[in-house]
Amino acid sequence: MKFIGLDLVANSPGAAGQPGDPARRLSEVVENAVLFEDLGFDGFAVGERHHVPFLSSAPPVVLSHIAAVTSKIRLFTGVTLLSVLDPVRVAEDYATLDQLSVEFGDPVFSANGMNPVTRYAELIRHYRDRWAEAGRDPADALVGAGHGQTYVTRNSQDAVDAYRPFYERFAAMVANSGQLPGTFTVYDRYEDFLERGSALVGSPAQVIDKVGRYHEAFGNRLISIGGHPGNLSQAQFTASLELFQAEVAPVLRRTIPDPPWPDPVVTVRRRPAGFPA
Repeated sequence: MKFIGLDLVANSPGAAGQPGDPARRLSEVVENAVLFEDLGFDGFAVGERHHVPFLSSAPPVVLSHIAAVTSKIRLFTGVTLLSVLDPVRVAEDYATLDQLSVEFGDPVFSANGMNPVTRYAELIRHYRDRWAEAGRDPADALVGAGHGQTYVTRNSQDAVDAYRPFYERFAAMVANSGQLPGTFTVYDRYEDFLERGSALVGSPAQVIDKVGRYHEAFGNRLISIGGHPGNLSQAQFTASLELFQAEVAPVLRRTIPDPPWPDPVVTVRRRPAGFPA
């Protein structure tokens, strides 16, 4: 199994009720992508959104900048909204990014924190059926599960307590969203959200168990986790990622094997800007 970070670049209001500085928020995306590379994650993704509170209306631009300051992490578009874009331009933009970054891929993400696992399992079965009807082997389809909200601590209760404010803010945002597409949720309380949703909040053992349950339902070979601290401090976020890489990822890599990604089609080595070849 492979692990990537995903940031939709939400710029939600803080405690004072005002959103953060957009330039600073976009800089954080780049800084966290570098952090994911330093910690040995397989990839980093930026998803596309075109409504408040998100700043991710131009993922190819952000990803191109990340490519310039990283050297080996694979880059992804976590969400591409083809319904509001020119498909030809999308192909051209990402083909150009692919040449610049060398390591670029685009898996299909299937699950997020909005709905229980069963709803997404139905969709995956549907698309695997369509894949088979097109003459393709369903086993070849790359499925990724999005576990956006992620906080791993030694003591599970520490994680649960720390993440409660995040959920309450998230639930309030959804309730006030006017039911924008993709912003509804079926959870009526925090405990239900933790039990039935995709959030990875708890001890390493609990996180391993939940990822395993999603794999049983989806047959996925890749997961994304939150690429931004959200309601956590940067120190909490970094410590969680370090614990994930030390105690969660190795177990899942052993128990859910995955063939290696294809090698890049070109041999040019990407390097951070300002560094000699």
